[in-house]
Amino acid sequence: MTPHRRIPSSVFRAPPARQRGSVLIAAAAAMLVSVTLLASADLGYLFYMKRELQKTADLAALAGAQQLERDSCVAASAAARGNANLNLQRFGLSMGTSPDPVCGRWDPNPDAAKNTVQAMEPPSESYSGTGGKKYFGTPKSSVGFNAVKVAISQQVPLVLPFLGNRSLYAEAIAVQEAPIASFWVGSKLATTNSQTAPLCVLLRVVGANLCEDLSIGTYAGLAGVKITPSGLLKQLGIPVGADLSVGELNSLLAARKVELGQLLNAIVSLANQNSLLGLNASLLNALTAKLGIDTLLVQLGSNSVTSGLFALIQAPSAGSALNVDLDALGLLTAAVGVGVSNHAVTVNLGLPAAVSSAVGLKTNVRASIIEPPSVGIGGLGTKAYTAQVRTFVDIATDGGLVGGLLGLLGTQVKLPIVLDVVSSQGTLTGMSCTAPAKATIKVDSSIAKLCMGKINESTLWSTHDVCATGLQDETFVKLLGINLLHGQVKPDILAQDPVYTTLEVDQTKTVGRNELPLGDTVQDLVNQLLALLLAQSSAGQGAQLEAFPADTATQVADKYLNQYGYTPSVIEQKLLGDGITWPRPCGLLGLGTCAMPTLWRQTVTPLLGSCNQACMRTELIKALQTSASNGLLGGLLNAVGDLLGSLLGGGGSGQSQNLLQAILSPLVGLLKPLLNEVGKLLANLLDGLVGIKIGQTDVHLMSLECDNVRLVY
Repeated sequence: MTPHRRIPSSVFRAPPARQRGSVLIAAAAAMLVSVTLLASADLGYLFYMKRELQKTADLAALAGAQQLERDSCVAASAAARGNANLNLQRFGLSMGTSPDPVCGRWDPNPDAAKNTVQAMEPPSESYSGTGGKKYFGTPKSSVGFNAVKVAISQQVPLVLPFLGNRSLYAEAIAVQEAPIASFWVGSKLATTNSQTAPLCVLLRVVGANLCEDLSIGTYAGLAGVKITPSGLLKQLGIPVGADLSVGELNSLLAARKVELGQLLNAIVSLANQNSLLGLNASLLNALTAKLGIDTLLVQLGSNSVTSGLFALIQAPSAGSALNVDLDALGLLTAAVGVGVSNHAVTVNLGLPAAVSSAVGLKTNVRASIIEPPSVGIGGLGTKAYTAQVRTFVDIATDGGLVGGLLGLLGTQVKLPIVLDVVSSQGTLTGMSCTAPAKATIKVDSSIAKLCMGKINESTLWSTHDVCATGLQDETFVKLLGINLLHGQVKPDILAQDPVYTTLEVDQTKTVGRNELPLGDTVQDLVNQLLALLLAQSSAGQGAQLEAFPADTATQVADKYLNQYGYTPSVIEQKLLGDGITWPRPCGLLGLGTCAMPTLWRQTVTPLLGSCNQACMRTELIKALQTSASNGLLGGLLNAVGDLLGSLLGGGGSGQSQNLLQAILSPLVGLLKPLLNEVGKLLANLLDGLVGIKIGQTDVHLMSLECDNVRLVY
């Protein structure tokens, strides 16, 4: 029997139930992911378009600011709108729905009284604090436009069409910075090599005749080569922050001093003139040897106390000042001037020995650069200065004057004379950016400053205007140990009227006149000194002539009596011969007038033997202390003469005690040729050896940067 095969139960199992709803879940998930992706794409697209609109607004504002005029917005508005439409075309958009560009005034000055904006616009969005302030609005009256605002408002379609369009807004404000220029002013020089002449004159002033000893002319290759302050600071290893303000830049430069050799090497390296490095070393060695110092330091910036390589920068921003073009040769010349300033050297005037020995005087002459030349960088009001050269002439007795009354009285003379020349200042007063760009510079020149008096050695070579601030009274003439002539002399400053000159970039012009020879300038000081010596009313400011005290009269009387004896007639003739005479009342009731020595003789000899030697001495001392005075009759006549003279516009008799005049008259005769000789030699020194043309100034415009615009909002 065949066994029955068992059929598995699985054969009869019911089929599984069919699944329902799984596709819907997947579809929903897929749709959710798609919507998320589309929303992300829309969001990214919006951010992208927002950024592009902002870039478009920025570029349009910059384009408008470049065309901005002070009193007109037409060109700026057209330029801004045209630039914006050009960039919006890529996206199929235009400025049709956006507001017109607006011109206005941007001024972040927090002082409302000084701010030039009449009404500030509020921020476009809600900000806390001051971070969102525009500082932009309608300018005050008489103040022009300096900024352009561009606002772009667009309806941007989204990727999901059913979501419609999204409104986007972008705004930018660009300011047109004032033009900035770089320039220098220098003295007109008597030289055939106009390129290296300023450098040669600086070297001559410090006694280093290096223009003949070295190939200084090789530096002429630097002329016309442009470098920037930022490049120079980088070459010197001085870091400058990107967000530095102009004030911080000035402080940074004023606080930094670098060695002259390092600065010279940096300049020639930036100018790709490395072949001049050897000449730099030779120049530096010659200067340090001549000045007797090891290291010459150059202060890069200027402050209220010290002048440096760069004058105070007055630019709209530190960035614009750091990127202005400078002439490499002019910068090198200014660097040498700063390095050698305030180091005085002895100058050989070549005073004829016959003149000096005849009066027993010795002269000591020193010269130095007091105010180094500087480069001006900035906008209107920026200043630059020439190198101010100071010469100090010290004339003094060497063992006392000899001959006549001067030798008898042991006269001592000290005449410290300060002469400042080459004092010019250039001020930037106007700039025009219309091609060709030009700048107007006002030049104030002082032909010379002269003074005579006591000056502290510590300020002699470090103070800019020592005649005005550091001059003190000095004893010019000492007689018998008494300060006979004491005071100070300050003739009027010989200044020219300001001269305005307009230059193009890289142009040099000479301004000023050369009508006053230096000899005449020094002669003015001589005249005032002689007036002081003669006690005339035209003596210099602060000068005074001291009267003889009793002890001086005693010593003068003893000198005469001991040398010439006690014979009254002899003493009378000696006093009259030396000019020691003035009118005194005499005769019956004092009606008449006679000479002081004659009156003294009559007093001591009415009867022979009535006045002994002690009496003669006492009466002579008294007579020497008397003042000039006419007798009664002479006084009345002089009074009438004075009255008539004043009515007719003339002067009266003007008689005064002339004892000092008589004593000083021989001194004047001895000093006058010496002072005249000093004046001539100083003129030769400054006009010939140094090469300075007094009263004339060279002005050079290095660069003029126009159309400087930047975004401020």
